[in-house]
Amino acid sequence: MLLSSHEGSQGVNTRDFIRLKQRKAELEAELKGVEAEIREAQDDLLAQFADAGRTSETVDGYTVYRHPQLWAGVQEGARADLVDALRETGHADLTTVNHQTLSSFVRESLAAWADENGLTKEDVSDLIADDKVDWDAVMPGIGRFLTATEKTTLNMRRSN
Repeated sequence: MLLSSHEGSQGVNTRDFIRLKQRKAELEAELKGVEAEIREAQDDLLAQFADAGRTSETVDGYTVYRHPQLWAGVQEGARADLVDALRETGHADLTTVNHQTLSSFVRESLAAWADENGLTKEDVSDLIADDKVDWDAVMPGIGRFLTATEKTTLNMRRSN
C-alpha cells in the first residue's frame, strides 16, 4: 500500500518524495556541469584580462572583475613553532584557528604593513607573485613560519 497524506500533512506521498529526490540529483549534476563551465570561462577571461592589462570589464549591466585573495598556510613541519610564536607575540587566540582565520589575520597584517610602507595593492600582489614578501618584516616573530599564495578569481556585480 502506498503511503499517502495523513492528518496535518500537505498531501505528499512516497512517489512525491522519490520525484523530489530524483529532481535534486538531476539539478546537482547540472550544477556540477555549470561550475566546470564557469571554471573554464574564468581561466580564459583571466588570461584575456592579463593580456589586455585590464582588471575589469562591464557588459550588459554587470562588471566582471579580478579578485585576488591571499591564502596563508603553515610551512611544512613548522606548526608547533608557529603556535609557540603566536603565543609569544600575543596572538594565543589564533593557535587553534582554521586556515581561513589564519589567512584573514595574515591579510590584515599585510595590508597594515603595505600602508606603513606606502605600497599599493598592485605592489603587494607583485611581491607575492614574485615570492619577495619579507614575511618576518610583515609579521615579526611569526612570518618565518608561514607560506602565502595569492589566488585570483573573477567576481561580478551589477553596475550602476
